[in-house]
Amino acid sequence: MNAEEYLSRNTRLNAGLLQVMRRGTAEIFHQGGSGVFLKDRISGAYMLSASDTTLGRRWLREQETAPYTLLHICDHDLAEYAMRRYHFPTILECLQAVWENGRPDVPQRLTIREASKAELPMITNHYTKLDMAELEQIQRLHNLFVAFFEGSFVGFIGCHLEGSIGLLKILPEYRGQGFATELEAFMVRRTLDLGLLPFGQVETWNKASFALQRKLGMQLSDETLYWLF
Repeated sequence: MNAEEYLSRNTRLNAGLLQVMRRGTAEIFHQGGSGVFLKDRISGAYMLSASDTTLGRRWLREQETAPYTLLHICDHDLAEYAMRRYHFPTILECLQAVWENGRPDVPQRLTIREASKAELPMITNHYTKLDMAELEQIQRLHNLFVAFFEGSFVGFIGCHLEGSIGLLKILPEYRGQGFATELEAFMVRRTLDLGLLPFGQVETWNKASFALQRKLGMQLSDETLYWLF
């Protein structure tokens, strides 16, 4: 069994690994009927999905020639193992939201365009989860967009370096008008047009984001996935 066959058995859980494979940025270390372990050459993330936790632990040890700085793991026990072994200070627990329909049919009221480099400071005023260097890289990859309504700046959205839809922010004075749904629908359509898989990751505490995903029609994974950094 090759990597894509294994991952496609549970697309909602494994969308992140599938994405880097489909866009051709994956360096695959191991693949087979029990899992896949790879590195994304753009984000630098090591990504592991394994049904055999003993095998998954061995794969992690085999690649630890240098300290891991970013791990994406699709299994609770393996994530806990990696957290203990590599002393990561932060772990994010997420569910994956995956688009499985045709194209989203959402009314289009916003003017949406690529963000310019000059607009990055404005974006960082409202979004502090990424540093400027990573935001600049996303912008250079043409994966960051700003939205306007009747000439006024409303918010922004983009794709993280490993390919997930995110960086979604609507300014407080424009919330409650459906603009977040419209922006995410825009990114879903754009991702489909690129021949890629539209998906995002929602931290397990974020009820507002879960409501948005369900409103748009995204399908949520049953299992939790983890980011360690």
